[in-house]
Amino acid sequence: MRQLLRASLLTTFSSLAFVQGSVEAAQVRGSIKAPPKPVVTGKEGGYARTQVSAPAKALAEKKRDVALFLLSKESLPIPAPTEHQKIVIHGRRFVPDVAACAVDAQVVFENQERDAVTVVVGGTKVGPIAPGESAAYTCSAGKPEDPRVVRVDGIRHMSALVYVGQIGVPARPNDVGYFTISAPQGTYELQYLTEAGIVARKPVEIQRSDVNVGAEDLAQSAEPEKTDGE
Repeated sequence: MRQLLRASLLTTFSSLAFVQGSVEAAQVRGSIKAPPKPVVTGKEGGYARTQVSAPAKALAEKKRDVALFLLSKESLPIPAPTEHQKIVIHGRRFVPDVAACAVDAQVVFENQERDAVTVVVGGTKVGPIAPGESAAYTCSAGKPEDPRVVRVDGIRHMSALVYVGQIGVPARPNDVGYFTISAPQGTYELQYLTEAGIVARKPVEIQRSDVNVGAEDLAQSAEPEKTDGE
């Protein structure tokens, strides 16, 4: 009897260990080279402004903000996020100007302006947000690959993008372009995002070990110059 009980316990512990190992997350690592920010021209009083000199070096070297979304095609359950991407409102700009989230996760807006602001995400108002305060936008379900334009009431030139990627894991590269994403076993598509939307995609398969997806040069996907009013 004791031998049977011992064998049963060993089988149970072995099964639990197998299940725990099977859902253990792996790390997806890589790096990006961000595309340059487009040079913006505009129109005033019906007259087009023409650039007659090269932009300053600092302006020419500015890069687009980048967010990442590891979209699940077929995977083990993905844990609910414990942290959410943040967009800061400062100097009449969104910093960064792109964020990603899964359905039912959030993007947090922090107001560092002197006055209260109301953020509008795809038609949904967030706020008013008092100076020094934050408010969260909950990413509701929508169409697959759903980009939602972000504005601030009364400030026409400010814009950003919240990308709702359904089921998956959002992330950001660090200041030098490297990123690490933790996810369970499965088949995924890694999406690289700027304010222009998805600029690159890469298939990813996670088995029982970490995955290095290498470097992605997003400069090859740079958008054409924008003109105000277009």
